[in-house]
Amino acid sequence: GGTVSEILAEVLKGEPDWAALPPSTPPSVRRVLRRCLVQDPRERLRDLGDARLELIDAEPTDLAGIRSPAPDSRLLGRSALGGWIAAVVLLVLLVGLGSFAAWRMSRVQTRPVLRSEIGLTPQVNASGSGWNLKLLSGGHRVLYTGGEGEEQKLWIRDLSQLNSYPISGTKGADIAAVSPDEQWFAFFADNSLKKVSINGGEPIVLAETTSGTRGGSWSDDGYIYYAPGTVHPIMRVSETGGEPEAITELIKDGAARALTNSHRWPQILPGGKAVLYLAGNAGDFAEARIEVREIASGKVHVLQTGGFCPRYFNGHVAFVRDGVLNVLGFDASTLTVTSPPVPVIPNVHNALGSGAAQYSVSDNGTLIYIPGLGASSLEYEMRWMGQDAPSMPLVGPAAIFQPRFSPDGKSVAYTAGMGTDSDIYIYDIERGQSTRLTLDSRAKDRASAWSPDGKSIAFASNRDGGAMVLYRKPVDGSGVAVRLTESDYDQYPTSWSSDGRMLLFMQATADRSFDTFLLRLDGNGRPVGEPEVLESSLGQDVHAVFSPDDRFIAYVSDESGKTTLYVRSLDGTARWQISEDGGWGPRWVESGRLYFHAWHGEGWDSDGTIRSVDFTIENGVSLPGQPKDVLNLRLEVVQLISTMFDINPIDERLLVLSSASEAQPDQTNPILIQDWVDDLNDLARP
Repeated sequence: GGTVSEILAEVLKGEPDWAALPPSTPPSVRRVLRRCLVQDPRERLRDLGDARLELIDAEPTDLAGIRSPAPDSRLLGRSALGGWIAAVVLLVLLVGLGSFAAWRMSRVQTRPVLRSEIGLTPQVNASGSGWNLKLLSGGHRVLYTGGEGEEQKLWIRDLSQLNSYPISGTKGADIAAVSPDEQWFAFFADNSLKKVSINGGEPIVLAETTSGTRGGSWSDDGYIYYAPGTVHPIMRVSETGGEPEAITELIKDGAARALTNSHRWPQILPGGKAVLYLAGNAGDFAEARIEVREIASGKVHVLQTGGFCPRYFNGHVAFVRDGVLNVLGFDASTLTVTSPPVPVIPNVHNALGSGAAQYSVSDNGTLIYIPGLGASSLEYEMRWMGQDAPSMPLVGPAAIFQPRFSPDGKSVAYTAGMGTDSDIYIYDIERGQSTRLTLDSRAKDRASAWSPDGKSIAFASNRDGGAMVLYRKPVDGSGVAVRLTESDYDQYPTSWSSDGRMLLFMQATADRSFDTFLLRLDGNGRPVGEPEVLESSLGQDVHAVFSPDDRFIAYVSDESGKTTLYVRSLDGTARWQISEDGGWGPRWVESGRLYFHAWHGEGWDSDGTIRSVDFTIENGVSLPGQPKDVLNLRLEVVQLISTMFDINPIDERLLVLSSASEAQPDQTNPILIQDWVDDLNDLARP
């Protein structure tokens, strides 16, 4: 056979070519060989001792005709017999090995796959966009992120024990990497990459990061490879600290920029000569690529297009695509794919916006994963929601995001689709129909903001190549889209001022996440001067919207390490913190009331609440009141650039994008599969 599988298949089903034996082979030897290779184990010789006895008992006539160079004819029978015994011993050993392999394969095919549900207390915090659990060597210990809010930290559960124990000094941590000797854990917290001993203690800061970190890997040569943010290359820093250096390179302009603005989820490969990672667009990894980069030469190998969170193990690379864990064969020495991907495990928790997936494979082939779609479902419905009224679906189910009401409350602009299939649509509420506004099938068009007269929409697109930048187009579809900005970094519009002279947008940065900018416009909607930075921090400063009188903006920032809603004056002289829990997607209506999406703890897809804030005037100063709950509602934040609700500016009805089932499953426990590498063929079989 050409492969091991073909050889084993022949052992199980084939028949030897007995004609290939020399004509002088004694009948007794032929008989022994046949009994060694018979398919029915009840008729097969049990061990080598039985074969030896059969040969010793062979009739002398069996040896007739065998020539020997030895002159002593008395030794003829003995030496010939000894030679045949030696030959058969070797053959039986080989056959025995083949039979053992065949037996083992048969055993794997017939024995049940060992799956176990692992109860963890606290549970894995699988919400959001991090990589939150890892099996340590031997597959009997789980490192994971557990707890919510102030209680979130790293935990270890030895599967021989009933309880998990926390790693002190890891408050607010997300997993980065584990040292080769497993005595140190690297983690992300407080906009930093840190390390801490397995025994706890004071963590050591190694490098600054943004709040949007995306995974890491600890190499045998003493470097930690990590993704410091959402629009960043892979960096590395010494395990003792020092100046970080970029290992991969992002193209900053041209058509290639439209394909890749982020490298993340790195893993250093055996030998430390190359790094495996995911390359794609922050917020939308529908068309991402799994790549390997040779560190010394910079040569890049593309292993797979389409897939999340690649992980190397034992001659394979695993990744998640459409919620299914796939495995392809990979030679780490030559950096080449040796076999195509095979779907193995369905329903693996993953995040479409970040390219994360919640699974891990240990060095001995044990797999652990969290079941569920996570934040990767593309089945959303646009619907009215109210406290006392049943929900009313309007659009979907489909991949729809970012609903925005027109100023008169009669239409809704929204993004439909992912990757180059994404476009802006307008839904007419009275007619109950949607119309596609953007028509470039080769471009990504998304994230809309209405002009105050309701006649134009600003949106983001990469239709001219390069990054996502700002365009304007009439709502009635007449005319062409007019480009408003030039940038090497992605931009997304968020709010237009009431006089039409200012446009707020968020822009990705080279060394942070997203900042809030302001673009000034003339009376004809043409840009005036360069965009101005309004909010910039190491974290994300996003989703800024104007107040009805344009004196204030509400925006979201995690500069404090917690996603928080703020209101500030346009000139920056005053600022108020609005949310205590997480805050997202502020929406100001004509009455002056501010709405936003809050959630309990840190989970972006956890139980949440739509809240409102009224403002009062004291001594000529507008001051926010206490937030009030409007509706308890579970909403996902699928993408950093996305919001999943809006408020009608006229009657203040609530419009949401929710899963088609309207109810999402609770967090489930991880599933552990032992000897997973040996069972890949079984798991891949329907």
